[in-house]
Amino acid sequence: MSKKLVFLGSLSVFISGLFYIISDFRKFQLPLLGFGFLCFGLVLLFLRPLRFNWSFSFWFLFRFMSYGVILGTLVNTDPSLSVAGLGLVFSFLILTILTPTFERNDLARIATCAFWIAHIPFLVFPAILQGISLPYRGVFYNPNSLGTVAATVGSVAIATFLGAKNARKYRRVALLCIFVFSVILTLLSMSRTSAVSLFLVVLFLLVAFLIPQLDKSRKRISRKQAKQILLFCVFISLLFLVVKPLNSLLMNTIIKKFLVKAQQGDIFDRRSVLWKIVISEASVFGHGRDYFAHLGLGAHNTYISILGQFGIVVAIPFVGMVTIMLKETFEFARRYYMQDTYALVPLASMTCFVTLSLAEGMLMKSSMFMAFIMAGYSFSYRRERDYTE
Repeated sequence: MSKKLVFLGSLSVFISGLFYIISDFRKFQLPLLGFGFLCFGLVLLFLRPLRFNWSFSFWFLFRFMSYGVILGTLVNTDPSLSVAGLGLVFSFLILTILTPTFERNDLARIATCAFWIAHIPFLVFPAILQGISLPYRGVFYNPNSLGTVAATVGSVAIATFLGAKNARKYRRVALLCIFVFSVILTLLSMSRTSAVSLFLVVLFLLVAFLIPQLDKSRKRISRKQAKQILLFCVFISLLFLVVKPLNSLLMNTIIKKFLVKAQQGDIFDRRSVLWKIVISEASVFGHGRDYFAHLGLGAHNTYISILGQFGIVVAIPFVGMVTIMLKETFEFARRYYMQDTYALVPLASMTCFVTLSLAEGMLMKSSMFMAFIMAGYSFSYRRERDYTE
C-alpha cells in the first residue's frame, strides 16, 4: 500500500511540474501538487515511523528559510507570495526531508519509474502528432521550457544507463535511445541553457565515475564495464561528428545561437541587465510576488527570482541548502556507484536543476521535484550506511 502511495504521489508531483509550463493545463497544477503531497502525507502519518537523517546545518537553513517566508509574507502583505513560499517550503519538507524516511530501498526505483511515465508521453506524442519546426516547443508554452524538460529527461536517462551495469540489454538500449532523443529535442528547442546543462551533467557523471577508479583500496568496475563506458563516449561523439543531420542540427541551433549572441555582445540575451537591477535593489524581505511583472521581464534565474520576490532572508538559506544537496549527491555517487543502481541519478538530477536554474526559473517544475526527491534519498541512504559501517 505504501509503495502505491509513493508512486501515486511522485507521479502527481511530476505531472504538476509539467502542467506548470503547459498553458492549457496550468490551472490543474496546484490541485495535482496538493494531491501528490497528500499521498506522501498519508504514508508518513499512518504507515511509516519518521526518521530524520539530515544534518544540523541543513535543518538550520531550512528553518531559517521557513521563518523568512512567513516574515516576508507579513511584511509585503502579499497572499500570493505566501502560496508560492509555502509551496517551496513544503517541497523541501515533504520531498527532501520526510519522503526518504520511508521506502528507502525502493524510493529511487519508484520515483524514477513515475518520472518516466510522467515525462515520456509529453515528449513523444506531440513530436509525432504535431510535427517539428525550429525552434521546437512541443506542448509547452515556449521552446526553452521544452529544452529544460528534455535536458532533465536526458540527465536521468544517462545516469540510469551508466548505473544499470548488470541490467538486460533491452533496458540499456531503451535508456540510450531516450538519452539520444532528449539530446535531439534539446537541440531542436535551441535552448542554450538546457544544452549546456545536459553537457555539464554528463561531465559531472563521468568525474564521479572516474574518481573511485583511481582509489586502489576500493572495488572497481570490471574491464567489460569500463569498455561499455568507453564505447558509450565514443558512440555519442561519433554520433554528432559523423552523422551529418545531427552535426548540422548542433551547428545551426545551439552553436549558431551562441555565436550570434556573442557578436551582439550579450550572450545572456539582456538577462544580465535585469539581474544587476534585482541585486542592486535586493532587500531583506523581498518585493513580493509581482516584482518582476513591474520590471517587465521574467527573472530567468531561480536564485534571482527568489532574491527579488522573497529577499535575502530566503535566498541565502535556499542557496545554502541546494549547495549541501549537490555536495551530498556527488559524495553518494562517488562512494556507492558500485553498490546502488541509482547512485548516479541524484547527482544528475541535482546538477541539472542547479545549472538550469542559472538562466531559467525552475521553481515548482518537474526538474526541481526530481532533484529534491533524489537528493533526500541519497543523503538518507548514505547516512544510514555510515551508521552501520
